[in-house]
Amino acid sequence: MKLIIFDVDGVLETEDDLIEARTERILKEISKKHGVSVEDAKHLLQKARRSLPEEKRKTTVYAVEKLGFTRKHYFDMINSVSPEGLIESYPGSDEILRELSKKYVLVAFSNTPKIALVKTLKLIDAYRYMQKIYSVEDFKESKPSSSIIKQIMDDQESRPENTVSIGNSLEKDILPSKKAQTTTILFDPNKKFNGKPDGADYIIRDLREIMKIV
Repeated sequence: MKLIIFDVDGVLETEDDLIEARTERILKEISKKHGVSVEDAKHLLQKARRSLPEEKRKTTVYAVEKLGFTRKHYFDMINSVSPEGLIESYPGSDEILRELSKKYVLVAFSNTPKIALVKTLKLIDAYRYMQKIYSVEDFKESKPSSSIIKQIMDDQESRPENTVSIGNSLEKDILPSKKAQTTTILFDPNKKFNGKPDGADYIIRDLREIMKIV
């Protein structure tokens, strides 16, 4: 049985409004902790990102930790932002999940903490298709991490040649999954990439294209 690992934000649902709301929450917390304006908090966060190794710069929790917050505090910030009214399912997501779940083992893996992740999956009616939900809280690291992909495969007793990883971030989803030797599918609905980038075995614009691959 083939294992398919789905990223959630930006793959099964539109993420822009939700990310904006979460960022506002984070900046307010930084502003409060450091006694600066929200605008200055934004600069602090950017500076913290730049101080990180390149592969971690797009993962907000690492930057927030640089500013003196614990991982738990960061997770609490994210969980405090309700996704209701901020997200919509991507066209075809219910159809593709329903069909894939008949043949394959589907799991979700996200940098989002558990409470927010489960709420999101239930809002878009995707929770019922997932045999297991893997949150960033289940691991010591965050994306990008090939070791997490390997842990998920071990937990599901799946080998790399029987595993497919689907994500919308080349850096956080595709490259670590490729390092773990899974088949990788980059979801790029907004055509950010001209052609297939290194590390992605496939690039798709519509989730329904997955059926042609697996």
